[in-house]
Amino acid sequence: MMRILATVKMFSNLNLKTGKQLGKPFFYYIDNFKQEKDALLLGHNIRWLTKENKLQFGNHKADIGKFIAARYSKKGKLIIDEKVLNASGKYHIIHMNSYRKFLIVDDYYLNSLFIQMFVFERYDKSLFEPVILSPFSKIYKLKI
Repeated sequence: MMRILATVKMFSNLNLKTGKQLGKPFFYYIDNFKQEKDALLLGHNIRWLTKENKLQFGNHKADIGKFIAARYSKKGKLIIDEKVLNASGKYHIIHMNSYRKFLIVDDYYLNSLFIQMFVFERYDKSLFEPVILSPFSKIYKLKI
């Protein structure tokens, strides 16, 4: 689902009467990256300038708001380390270490129910009950 999330959002973010897009939230899924001297090449001409804590999109640089590392312990427990790099940063990097994947997201996606539940295992306990929470699958049951 992670690979098609942006496409699903694109179609769910259309005005059905006019066909116009209502907004352009940012989501980028990275499964192939390369370490360079002072940067991590994330594909499609996007670099994480590690010393500056900025993202470079071609010639444009942008501040990174948060870096969030999510990984699983040997016992299968999710461990999340979150660092605020720049409080006014527009983009956030999520490193899913156990999967060797990165996500670059804006506030819209970072705060989305999908990312909160299926990446960070954060959910409203009054509405949802976990059925399976593992590194391989996450299934929730709606209590209502």
